[in-house]
Amino acid sequence: MNKKYILITLLLGTLLLLIFLTIFFLSRVVQPTTPHDIHPTPTLIQTISITGKPDSTLEVPTNSPEEGGGVDLEADRTQQSIQEIEKIRPYLPYYETLSLSTGIDVDVSIPNNLVDARPWILTVYINGIDFQIPENLPAYDLYRTSFREAAGKTLTFLQENGVNTSLVFINWGNESYVQERAEQWLTE
Repeated sequence: MNKKYILITLLLGTLLLLIFLTIFFLSRVVQPTTPHDIHPTPTLIQTISITGKPDSTLEVPTNSPEEGGGVDLEADRTQQSIQEIEKIRPYLPYYETLSLSTGIDVDVSIPNNLVDARPWILTVYINGIDFQIPENLPAYDLYRTSFREAAGKTLTFLQENGVNTSLVFINWGNESYVQERAEQWLTE
C-alpha cells in the first residue's frame, strides 16, 4: 500500500510538472523585433553600388501569339541566361547569413534547381528584408539599403564564380511583390 501511494504521488507530481511546463512555454509570447526604429547612416545609400545588374524577368524574350506565345527558348538572351546559370550550378545550393552594415542579418540562398522548369531564370532568396514596407516609414531606407547590399554581395559571389550577372534573369523570390520591389530598389 505504501509503495502504491508513493508511486501515485510521483506520477501525479510528474504530470503536474509537465502541465505547468507546457502552460509556461505555450503562454510565452515572443515579440518579434523589427528594426522600424533604426535609421541608416544617410550616406550609406550612396556608397552601395551594384555592378552587373541582372535584367528584369519581365524582359525574357517571348514568342508571338502566332507562334503559340511563351518564352522564346531559342532567343539569344534566353540562351545567354541559361549558359551563365550553368556556370554557377557546381556551386549550388548556396546558403549564407550576411551581417550587413545596416545592422540587419539576412539569409541568402540560391537553390540548386536542377529540375527547374525555367532554366533561364536563377532564383535568389534574401530573407530578413521587409519587401512590403511602405515608403513613408523611416525604416524604408534601411530595408532598401540592406537589400541593395545583400544583392550586391550575392552578385559578387556569382561574378567570382564566372557568371556575367548582366546576362542572367534573376528571380528574387516567389512572390510578385518581392520581385517588383527588388527590381525597383536595384534601379534606384
